[in-house]
Amino acid sequence: MHRYKGYAVRKNVALRHGHTAPQRALGVHGDVWSTLFDLAVESRPANANDLIPLWIYEVEGGSQIERTVMALPLSRAKKICCLA
Repeated sequence: MHRYKGYAVRKNVALRHGHTAPQRALGVHGDVWSTLFDLAVESRPANANDLIPLWIYEVEGGSQIERTVMALPLSRAKKICCLA
């Protein structure tokens, strides 16, 4: 499940920007995560909205969210799910 600044998002932000955070001041908030997310906002594409990096932040070789859909055997939900 995607969550606001979730664990997978934080791991990917740290993977991509963790090496530049020590050289940069801790920003106005004095918080490392605020600094890392500020760097991620600066590096996102110009046409991106706030979903990147606050909800989704994909990095090649980084963490990914695994989705598992549970369905009861012989239920209609399973049949509806599989038609899509």
